[in-house]
Formats: sequence, C-alpha cells, structure tokens
Amino acid sequence: TPIDQLEQACRQQIASLVWHALHTPLAEVGAPLCGIPKGDRLHEVEFLYPEREEEGRPEERFITGFMDLLFRARNKYYLVDWKTNLLPAYSHAHIERSMNDSDYHRQYRLYLQAARRWLTRAHGPTFSFAERFGGVYYLYVRGLNARDESAGVYFHRPTEQDLDLDFVLKY
Repeated sequence: TPIDQLEQACRQQIASLVWHALHTPLAEVGAPLCGIPKGDRLHEVEFLYPEREEEGRPEERFITGFMDLLFRARNKYYLVDWKTNLLPAYSHAHIERSMNDSDYHRQYRLYLQAARRWLTRAHGPTFSFAERFGGVYYLYVRGLNARDESAGVYFHRPTEQDLDLDFVLKY
C-alpha cells in the first residue's frame, strides 16, 4: 500500500474512533460526551497526594498521575479513562477480564482518591462526594459503537471500599 493511502486510512480510522467515543450515549450521564459543555469538562487532570496522611510526620511517598477526563452532568461528577486495548471482543465479559488483568480497578480507585480530594477542596467541607459523584467510565475506544453501552463501556459507581485508601493500596 502506498504511504499516502496508508496515512489516509489511518486518519479515517482514528476519526472514526474519536467520533464513536464522543457520540456513544452514556446511560448514567443521559447524553454522549459530545453533549457536555466545555465549561463542565476538565481534560488531563494532574494529581499528586500523599500515600499516607499522619499528623506530625512529613510524608515521604506520593501518588501521582493524570485523569483523562473529569466532567459534570446533571449536577453529578464523572470520571472517564480512555482505553485503546486490543481485545478479542468488547463485550462486558471481555472488558471485565481486561479490567482485572490490567489492574484498572486499582487505577480508578486511585483516581477516585484524587477526585474526592480535589472536589472537596473546590466545593468546601460540606461537599458530599458520595451524593455528587456519579461514577467512573472506562471507554474502550476500539469497541464503542455510538449507539449504546453494549460494547466498549465499563461503568462503576464507587463504594465505600473504593474510597478507602488503605484498602486500595493493599488490594
């Protein structure tokens, strides 16, 4: 295949993946991501927080990273992580296997720690993370269909255990 044809095919494939990612309806959100206003989205949110917080002792270890997307819809906050994993299929069973094999459950739990800290700081001490945080989406872009969540979508609503940093670090 001539290089210019290969480049064009790659551009078309990438455009299709992006279009599907932005147009797949997310049930909990009530809309696809393309319907979220710019002012309600934060992309590539960097975080840094201490592994342990003990009074009188400076922390030596920190957890750091980037959350792909944090957004607000219908007065709730959601977290999105984009995944490009090549799977045999993008059914719920294949995605769950990928989530387990890749340790993505721990990843989103660490993200939840960062999101809770940031949102509480932004909204003040009366902010209820449990009430105002809608959930976590892992979007496997190769499997999204722009019609529904039947392929390529993993959704999780956080539990108390997810928000227990000691549990997350031992997990």
